Amino acid sequence: MKKQTKKYKSVLKDIEKRFENKDFELVLSSLTIEEIITAKLELSARGLNGKLFGFPIFKNINQITKESLVRFALRFCNSQKQAAALLGLSVAEFKSYIRKYNLNTIIE
Repeated sequence: MKKQTKKYKSVLKDIEKRFENKDFELVLSSLTIEEIITAKLELSARGLNGKLFGFPIFKNINQITKESLVRFALRFCNSQKQAAALLGLSVAEFKSYIRKYNLNTIIE
């Protein structure tokens, strides 16, 4: 019997729907992660007179990155066990991050 897999909930598709830009994925795929982060920070700082989100981003970057990784794994994988393995975590560690970042709404 063939194992049923859930459909990946792409955040890219959500973004494309909001902005109706068909070239978004092409542009995004041509950038490095460092360029994407730099561009996002630049745009944010520009709109906030040099203040980044109202808190010390350098001190919080580890938490921001970990939350993003957990969000990705929850969307991409078919189970929490698979998501934990993808990130190199135990299932218990993974579940603690889900609670820590209040990501229960991503789980179906």
